[in-house]
Amino acid sequence: MALKETLQEIIIEHQQLPLMEIVQRDIAIERIPRKATTLIGIRRCGKTTVMLQREKEILSQGISRKAICFIDFSDDRLIELRHGQPGIVADAYYSLYPEMENQKVFFFFDEIENLNSWEHFVNRLMNTRQCEINITGSSAKLLEREVSTVMGGRKMSWHLYPYSFAEYLRAKAIDSSMPSSEGGRALLLKAFREYMTTGGFPESLMFLPPNVTRYLQDTANDIVFRDIIERYKVTNTIAVKIMMTILAGQMSSKLSTTKLYQRLRGMQIRTSKEATGEYLSYFVDAFFVVLVPIRSYSIAQTNTNEKKVYLADHSFAKALSPQKLSPGLILENIVAIHLIRLFGEDKITYGRTPRGYEIDFVIGPDDGIIFIQVCLSLDNEETREREIRALKDAIPAFHPIRSYIVTLEESEIIDTEEGSIEIIPAWKFLLFTDLQ
Repeated sequence: MALKETLQEIIIEHQQLPLMEIVQRDIAIERIPRKATTLIGIRRCGKTTVMLQREKEILSQGISRKAICFIDFSDDRLIELRHGQPGIVADAYYSLYPEMENQKVFFFFDEIENLNSWEHFVNRLMNTRQCEINITGSSAKLLEREVSTVMGGRKMSWHLYPYSFAEYLRAKAIDSSMPSSEGGRALLLKAFREYMTTGGFPESLMFLPPNVTRYLQDTANDIVFRDIIERYKVTNTIAVKIMMTILAGQMSSKLSTTKLYQRLRGMQIRTSKEATGEYLSYFVDAFFVVLVPIRSYSIAQTNTNEKKVYLADHSFAKALSPQKLSPGLILENIVAIHLIRLFGEDKITYGRTPRGYEIDFVIGPDDGIIFIQVCLSLDNEETREREIRALKDAIPAFHPIRSYIVTLEESEIIDTEEGSIEIIPAWKFLLFTDLQ
């Protein structure tokens, strides 16, 4: 079958699919006329579902399904398009529906980085057709300067992560409204414990617990092979695979390229420090990890200090790391990704107090700083003193507007001479949509 006919077959196939029930995601996408909406995020986090969510909105307005052109470019029937001319995509659609030439068409292009010269194609489509364009990708390459130059600022990007706790509750049909009874609080705590175990990948909820680990391992392997080894033509595949397990084991801990290189060399993995840094950047580009820097006004200090490693979803740690990570580290990763959802990656840092104590998260501008410590439990007096001591040392120096200690289930307000500290259970903190 000719490529054009294959594309038309794929377009029709999608138009004939029954509309599926969708778990509403909380990402607030603002669509701007004559700008492509770009949805990025780790593989299998639900980007396609968000596009289907948009499709349902369009169809609910009475628009015909023939105005929908939905193509998944990871489809194996379209492999030759990876090196071909992308203009055939528009030709296939408008040949199928010539009556749509002068009407608005809604294009959905899934995993668009598999399409050759996609940015030129999308830009031309917006310039010559009346349309709305929604695209997804599993690589930060969609944000690079070359793409922005070609697109001329004609795209808006949004980052999707696996399910937040609120979305997880919605998927499980659990009411997430703030409970007023002890039974309601117990229900949310139970759900949160399950979330800590299962993670936030939407498809994880489809499996029984023994098979969730296998699913997560398959997902991680897809990321390594398709989003890193294949995309960047990496020949040192052993180093990349081993690095994935190291990163999973370093969740919620500090790491530098030098330490990562030394770990690899200690395991007899042949690589260079430069290559190690490059491979690490690939894991960032594939959204597998987020690297959080220290808060500093010195670029040199920011670059030379170790960064904290957080996984796009905490479930990877259990599935990939040979070592058992503590629930406290899992909790910290969950809080980190929640804060990134609220404020964006570039707004999240960790801090160091005047006496050298560490603050897990320091967010916000100088006149609106928020401190957040994460600790599974404050039952142990030594632990309680350590967490409070760090905040008491930092509050007079930075004058935060809020100071939190997020725990598994404890709740308390501590008034100190330096300022007020709120101890809050994680299930409650994770349902906040604003910390102000």
